[in-house]
Amino acid sequence: MFDRQVIYRERIAADKRLMRNYFNPNPIFPKKHFHRWIRMSIKLFREIVKRFVVLMLRAYGEEYLRAPNAEDTSRILKMNMAREFPGMLGSIDCMHWR
Repeated sequence: MFDRQVIYRERIAADKRLMRNYFNPNPIFPKKHFHRWIRMSIKLFREIVKRFVVLMLRAYGEEYLRAPNAEDTSRILKMNMAREFPGMLGSIDCMHWR
């Protein structure tokens, strides 16, 4: 059996740095640095991200990006009861378990 190695990547801190460095109203680095790093303009990068988000919302929004209805809630509660998590409606983030 293989052991899985957990690598903590500090994603939230990295996201904050990216926003602070390049996308805030007063970014730390000028636009040319972003262009060198990503090899595209900020305008093109934003357009690509915008299109990606629109496509994800179209593809998955109606089913997965909505509040659960009564039927969903009942199904999730039953499923989690079988997993020995009675009353749990959300999820457990296992990324940081050791």
